[in-house]
Amino acid sequence: MAKHPLKRFSERASLDPFFLGATLASIQEARDWDEKTLAAFLSCDLIGLYRLASCRAPSLHPAQFALDIRAISTFVSCDPDRLAEVVREGAVSTALRGGPTDASNTYLLAARDHKVKPSGNRSKHDRRTDGP
Repeated sequence: MAKHPLKRFSERASLDPFFLGATLASIQEARDWDEKTLAAFLSCDLIGLYRLASCRAPSLHPAQFALDIRAISTFVSCDPDRLAEVVREGAVSTALRGGPTDASNTYLLAARDHKVKPSGNRSKHDRRTDGP
């Protein structure tokens, strides 16, 4: 029997913190749950769980978090309170492992990792050369 196309995508999404699939995989591992148990906890079926995994991870910023959770839970037809619990637990677990806790942070890591040391008394933004 062939895998459902959404299942195949959800498996790939579980490797990328941009997608909610990474959070769901983290929760499954931490709680030692299979897909059916997680789907039951979230009050959705397996297809709903695969759809959920393919969603962009919600913002963890308080002003946007509730809106994202509501939109995602409406799209997937799952329990928004349970989804919020899973997302928060996943964010804590990721933070404790030292990973990015918000999908938007993954785009900023490269810029933060590189530190420029200005030479002399010049500002790092000063591009003038010595001379007359």
